[in-house]
Amino acid sequence: MLSSSAAAAARRTARRSTAQRTAAASAGRGFMTVNPDGSRTPAFLPRKTGLYDPAKERDACGVGFIADLNGTPTHTTVHEALEAVRRLDHRGAAAADSLTGDGVGVMTQIPRLFFRKALSAAGVDMAAISMPHDEPIAIGMLMLPGHSARLSEPERLELRQLCESVVTQLGVEVLAWREVPMGTYALGKAAALSRPDMQQLVMRAPVPLREALSGSLGPAARNTAHETFERLLYLARRTMERKFSEASRDAVADGRAPLDFYAASFSSRTIVYKGLVVAPNVRNLFPDLNDSDFQSALALFHQRYSTNTMPMWYTAQPFRMLAHNGEINTLQGNINWMRMREESLRSDVFGSRFSDLTPVIQEGGSDSAALDNVMELLVQCGRSPANAAAMLVPEAFENHKEMDPRVRAFFEYQRTLMEPWDGPAALCFTDGRVAAASLDRNGLRPLRYWLTSSNKLIVGSEVGIVSVPTEMVVERGRLGAGEMLVADVETGVLLRNQDVKTQLATARPYSAWLERSVRHLTGGRKGLGQILSTETLMRVISPVRAKQQLEAAAEAQAAEEAKAAAEAAAKEEAEAAAAAAAAGEEPPKPRRRRVPRAKALAPEDLPAPLLQELEDRARLKRAFGWSREDETLIVRAAAATAHEPIGSMGDDTPLAALSSKPQQAYRYLKQRFAEVTNPPIDPLLERSTMSLSITFGRKGMLLEETQFASFLVRLPSPVVTEAQLAWLVGHREFASETLSATFDANAGPGGLRDGVRELCRAAEAAVDSGVSYILLSDRNVSAERAPVPSLLAVGAVHHHLIRKGKRMRASLLVESGDAREDHHVAALLGYGASVVFPYMAMETVAELAAADALKGAASTSEEEAKSLAELSVEEALVNYRSALEDGLMRIMSKMGISTVDSYRGAQIFEAIGLADEVVSEVFEGTASRLPTVGWEALGRDALAWHASAFGGPIAWKRGSPLTRSGAYGSVKDGEYHSLNPPVFNKLRASSVKAAEAAAEDGSAESFAKAHAGYEAYASEADGRPLTFVRDALQADPLPSGPVPIEEVEDAVSIARRFSTQAMSHGSIGREAHEALAIAANKLGSRSNTGEGGEDPRRHRPYSRDMPEVSLSESWHPVAGDLGNSKIKQIASARFGVTPSYLAHAEQLEIKMAQGSKPGEGGHIPGHKVNAEIAKNRHSVEGVTLISPPPHHDIYSIEDLAQLIYDLKRVNQRAEVIVKLVSTTGVGTIAAGVAKGHADYIQISGNDGGTGASPLSSIKHAGLPWELGLAETHQVLAQNGLRDRVRLRVDGGLKTGRDVVMGALLGAEEFGFGTSALVALGCVMARKCHLNTCPVGIATQDPELRKRFKGHPDHVVSFLLHTAEQTRQELARLGFRSLDEAVGRADLLSGRSDAAFPKGTMDVSALLTRATAPEGCDTRCTRPAGQRNEPQAKLGIAGDLRDPTYLDEVVWRTIEPSIDGLVAAHGTGLDRGPVGNAAAAASAAASAPAGHDAATAAASRVVSGGSLSDLHFPIANASRSVGARLAGELASRTGDAGLPPGTLTLHFHGIAGQSFGAFCHRGMRLVLRGEAHDYVCKSMFGGEVVIAPQEDAVGRAALLARAGSELATKAKASQTPGQATAEAAGLPKTSVIAGNTVLYGATGGRFFAAGMAGQRFAVRNSGAVAVVEGAGDHCCEYMTGGTVVVLGGTGRNFGAGMSGGCAFVLDHQDSFLDRYNTGMVEPVRIEPGSDEAADLRTLIEEHVANTGSARGCVILERFDEFLPLFWRVEPNTEPLSRQSQAMAHVPNWSSRSFALERAGGGRASAGALDVPALIAAAEAEAERA
Repeated sequence: MLSSSAAAAARRTARRSTAQRTAAASAGRGFMTVNPDGSRTPAFLPRKTGLYDPAKERDACGVGFIADLNGTPTHTTVHEALEAVRRLDHRGAAAADSLTGDGVGVMTQIPRLFFRKALSAAGVDMAAISMPHDEPIAIGMLMLPGHSARLSEPERLELRQLCESVVTQLGVEVLAWREVPMGTYALGKAAALSRPDMQQLVMRAPVPLREALSGSLGPAARNTAHETFERLLYLARRTMERKFSEASRDAVADGRAPLDFYAASFSSRTIVYKGLVVAPNVRNLFPDLNDSDFQSALALFHQRYSTNTMPMWYTAQPFRMLAHNGEINTLQGNINWMRMREESLRSDVFGSRFSDLTPVIQEGGSDSAALDNVMELLVQCGRSPANAAAMLVPEAFENHKEMDPRVRAFFEYQRTLMEPWDGPAALCFTDGRVAAASLDRNGLRPLRYWLTSSNKLIVGSEVGIVSVPTEMVVERGRLGAGEMLVADVETGVLLRNQDVKTQLATARPYSAWLERSVRHLTGGRKGLGQILSTETLMRVISPVRAKQQLEAAAEAQAAEEAKAAAEAAAKEEAEAAAAAAAAGEEPPKPRRRRVPRAKALAPEDLPAPLLQELEDRARLKRAFGWSREDETLIVRAAAATAHEPIGSMGDDTPLAALSSKPQQAYRYLKQRFAEVTNPPIDPLLERSTMSLSITFGRKGMLLEETQFASFLVRLPSPVVTEAQLAWLVGHREFASETLSATFDANAGPGGLRDGVRELCRAAEAAVDSGVSYILLSDRNVSAERAPVPSLLAVGAVHHHLIRKGKRMRASLLVESGDAREDHHVAALLGYGASVVFPYMAMETVAELAAADALKGAASTSEEEAKSLAELSVEEALVNYRSALEDGLMRIMSKMGISTVDSYRGAQIFEAIGLADEVVSEVFEGTASRLPTVGWEALGRDALAWHASAFGGPIAWKRGSPLTRSGAYGSVKDGEYHSLNPPVFNKLRASSVKAAEAAAEDGSAESFAKAHAGYEAYASEADGRPLTFVRDALQADPLPSGPVPIEEVEDAVSIARRFSTQAMSHGSIGREAHEALAIAANKLGSRSNTGEGGEDPRRHRPYSRDMPEVSLSESWHPVAGDLGNSKIKQIASARFGVTPSYLAHAEQLEIKMAQGSKPGEGGHIPGHKVNAEIAKNRHSVEGVTLISPPPHHDIYSIEDLAQLIYDLKRVNQRAEVIVKLVSTTGVGTIAAGVAKGHADYIQISGNDGGTGASPLSSIKHAGLPWELGLAETHQVLAQNGLRDRVRLRVDGGLKTGRDVVMGALLGAEEFGFGTSALVALGCVMARKCHLNTCPVGIATQDPELRKRFKGHPDHVVSFLLHTAEQTRQELARLGFRSLDEAVGRADLLSGRSDAAFPKGTMDVSALLTRATAPEGCDTRCTRPAGQRNEPQAKLGIAGDLRDPTYLDEVVWRTIEPSIDGLVAAHGTGLDRGPVGNAAAAASAAASAPAGHDAATAAASRVVSGGSLSDLHFPIANASRSVGARLAGELASRTGDAGLPPGTLTLHFHGIAGQSFGAFCHRGMRLVLRGEAHDYVCKSMFGGEVVIAPQEDAVGRAALLARAGSELATKAKASQTPGQATAEAAGLPKTSVIAGNTVLYGATGGRFFAAGMAGQRFAVRNSGAVAVVEGAGDHCCEYMTGGTVVVLGGTGRNFGAGMSGGCAFVLDHQDSFLDRYNTGMVEPVRIEPGSDEAADLRTLIEEHVANTGSARGCVILERFDEFLPLFWRVEPNTEPLSRQSQAMAHVPNWSSRSFALERAGGGRASAGALDVPALIAAAEAEAERA
């Protein structure tokens, strides 16, 4: 079968058809399957079908390693690794069969003893082969084709012989083949079907190496020989992969199944066991791992969570060197650049055989696999693993003020060799000698570690994954952003971050190399900062100034004429009055006279030379497609404000491919954005981790660390000045060539493609001639030459040079006339440009500034307008460049990319509407949907613009030679808008009239009559020209034909599937927000709060009319109205998210992104934050509120699953929605969301409305919902997940036809946003962001809100009539219910009656009817009210003895007493949410196994109206503990809760994620141990205490006998070795809590006797907290509360902090380099001040609660430490002397604040006598 003879090959080739040969050639450089569309998929993955693309899979995981620094291989280490991965099971996921996991694996050292035993068992005579015990054994862990390949035994033997031949040719001896024993009973059905044939190839080193390997020649020779052996094995494996690829390609060409081959490991140092099994079953699947002789000194482990249920064995981790939790956002660019380097890669250690190692990156692998490929190459070629990791995933060094210059030089040097692999990354890696871990530059994944007294290092995504006695843990730590930890098990050395970096930095003279080889081209260098040269400025400004002078003269003349006319009129009137007086008559009334005004100069009024100059410039702009809006709206606003222009209400214009107007190439590209599987970055507040600096030129050799042979250039920004560009192309050190990016305008539309190809040939010739820089310039535009769109020029040249293997020889520079937006610059960089000079835009800025045209641009006040008017030309240019740079940074950040070096060439875009012929030539590798526009259409558009410039005289309108495009608002003859005045006027009129008709009699006749008005609106809306994807589709009836409408589901039932979409009370006024909610409740559907909370009064029906809540003169809520939004949104800022808010929801929506600005945060300007909104959002009135781009508790798919779990715990009834925005790959993301147990998935389109968004985002981000919905439906069905979740869609839905189209593409429910607002009276003024809505909807201005004329009935009527139209359409198609239509895409086809302006749109990918595996359905079959839960549901099949269910145990323990406690304290609500009591009764009736035992284990003491002294063990799997209790309490008491300390719970051990989440008033949770991420998220009240762990039983006895908790707390939590008060300094403190503690807290108190991780108190708006150290971004976005940090902080402290205050102990004198200087101001604290007293009181409380040794020392020497504290407040607020620390204590009584006792009592608020307290505690302990 695998014969290599020429005859056999010839016979096979002769048998192939042409199609087969083409398919074989296309299979490329891996064993790839050719899809129907020509794309390729790895053979081991499912085929691409419809919109499903398996290459879009994403994953996340739990990861870690165990390393014994004693270097002793033991089975204990392996056993502990298996236990660790089992305890991380909640970070993984499984298929529907619950046994097929997404992938679990372990990597260990080769267990020699085990394999010597295995060899003996296999019949190998170990004595005969004379193999010493310490000689390395090599193992190839091979995954060969499994039983599904249907290979015969001879064929399988031939495969093994192929492997043997490869290794023996390299001199490696094959000892045996061993079939890996597998307990297949542990596999699920899906895993069993895809199981490979797992074989171990056991090998021995070549004879020449054996003497050295024996050690007889010394350790150095042994190490060298071992490295040589490893390289031979690496070469053998890569050769095997190539040979199998060739054989697989032949098999596919012959019509046979591809030959799957994968080497999980192939090494003499490490071995990998991995498979598709759930973590607890790894031992059962691989019995080898249970053998006591299977021993290792290190073990690396990985638990995978894939976004779909069809992962393959090959995708499980670890890979050959690393295990990765994260996502490489720049993957496409990294792969491209690596591919470009292969031509020039050289390595002395591999010599002539190096070509066998390429391609370096195996095609079709995951991002983690690609990273592993490159790391492996770097290590095999001589770099250490730490060096390779630091190069690939570097620290954020650019803005690190405290970094060692040598370390900075190291990173600078590595960046000149390779661009960073950017994205979230927790990496654990090993070469078998060292085990190491590192984090990405932003620290977006958790990594914690323990070091034990037995010299064992345990690293993992969580701690507590290995059972270690507390007293044995000598160090508890975490990795921060960019940090690394290296454990060398051979030498026993543990290197912490600084040691690792210093060691790397001092290995070479990096600083000297950089100084000699890199040119830093900054603005201050030789005047290079001048954006436009003096000559250019004079050329551009002179005609503008000349025109100004003429206009000024005309104005002066008009003024003189007006003056003379006024004098003449006055004289005439005086004479008439005198004459009347003489005649004794009344004087005549003065006549109104027209005052002459200055007439605008017409073009003919201008001197011919001046007119010629102005029109010449206008012709150039027209040729580049400039419109008047580009000048006045985009460029002018950016130049005036240094920011991108903002818009609102979304984009309702046609897709570029459907527009009848010429379109720029940029419009066919949509920006990609992070969604769920990785987070966006905050470009505003976390800019310190981002960099726009860029390095380019001929780079050094990747595999060698030497000084460069040629010069490189480093620029601070890719947006260059004219002077910088001139320096680059004219400097003697660099050879450059300028190529004209134009084509023959007389060659017709086909000339564009010819011109692009000629440009590519010229670029290749230039590279061959030795140039370093190629400048692509379109300046040579004329009547005969039309410009090649810059994007097409750059992309084509970039990919042409890649295909030719010459791309790395030259850098591309761009001089562009068509680039004027940040999106344009980003696209040029994304497709390979190194720098961009947008000369036409820069010159336009100069023109506008010279003409004073910036005055009033985007200004909101007279002062701002005045400052804009005073801008100089140079200032305007600087502003504009800053706006481009800020926009570029924002675009990068929305995909989670930090550096422009990584962004360049990464192609972070998706194409929509471009034909394959264009994509393959210009944008190769870019995801492309709906192919439509080819070269011919692009050429027509380019020539249309050229004709408007040079085809005749310039037509001036309103003083401008440019035409209005209508891109941003409706204009005559401009771009079409779907919500144009005729449409929204008819919608509003029909809604009002229908409501009036319904109010009159409500009869069917009245409804039918009113429906005629709706039909007029629907006809206008549905009759639009081709605008949206659905407009290119038509729905054909079922073969059975239409059905009578009487048989179709009624309109009311259909309307209940509709919801009004998320619009916050803040973006719109109270009147509109509540009217939408009342309308939805009347209809029986749902409204959405949007982000920002809700007035609790709205949670129940009003008992009376409520005029006081509305400013409208025509409407207010009346008695019986229910204004509760049944969908409560949880957004990134967590505004208004409290336990009560969550408890009063039917559905909880996690907003991952917004259609109009995906990947970005939001903001509400201060002038919109009135008192009511501030109260709802727990913020300060008048202060701007910002929502961060990411949810800081969702950095990965398993984080989202955790939040879903949190929400389902706090509200037992609510279904959870995850809102996604349409993008390529959203289907695979949705699959992961469904596996995370969401109940709904909402797909939003890019055309949704918005209150405020950058115009660039509105126009250039996200895809139409039709694509996202269809892909999601198809992928969920194919994965067997569709029947678990309901799909909801929104984005510009207007009519019943839209609803039916959505249903056919897969949606069950539908959201209406903008159209519902129009029904209320919105007139699409697009002024939402300005607070000037003329109809009182999108404004908080009290006067404007009075104009609100809407009524809930208007929305009810609109939705009912939309449902009726839906009903009619269903009848036409032959459906009797909307359910029947869901997913019937087979009834859709492309419209045959439509005139496509640029080419027929290929919609075939949308038309695939989804299919599901056997036993699954293609629509949701889950009964209403039943949630998508794991198979082992709480209260049904779960075992409460499992620590996973501790939160339920806590609730069941307290449940019998809760109602009595509420009644005793009188805080209960009159009416709780419907169904709560029933849900509780149902849960109690189905108590699972272990409930009684678990309850009995907790000692419950009820006395004095409190519940205290409850003790529970806790483990890392115990997540969201306290959440259900908080929710149940909120459902009974609302915001009131219970008095402090009413419910006191003690926990002992390691708490899982979200401990204390949603903590409510009256709850007190005390944890003795450690906690993970998200402690106290959305805390509202109560108290949470975390202190180090001691013996729980002894502690409980001590507390019971002590009699006074205050007397024992100080002693209780001191860890061994900690002193209470040492004169030498502060006691050591350890990490005790994870990242993102107190996220979104609105109240409560938190004390932790240890350090927390990153983003402590992010978005805190009311909690009081004391902690003993914190990581980066502490107090980020904080709006209230008080934070005390008794130790060091990370960088960027207080970024975005707008309220509250913080106290920071700066005993290391480092804080002034770490706080955000633009946001907060630190000041010292005066002794004796209120602030000093507040600080002391909080530390006393901290000591009393935690027994903190550090706190004790500070209190004893308070006067010494006080000068070391900083008080930090927002610099937007005046510093206050008031007591901030006390401002957030609940006012339960008139008594002053005091410390709590365990039983709910109070102690004196006076100063704490710390020494006496300690002494008393010690004495009590002795007596005990």
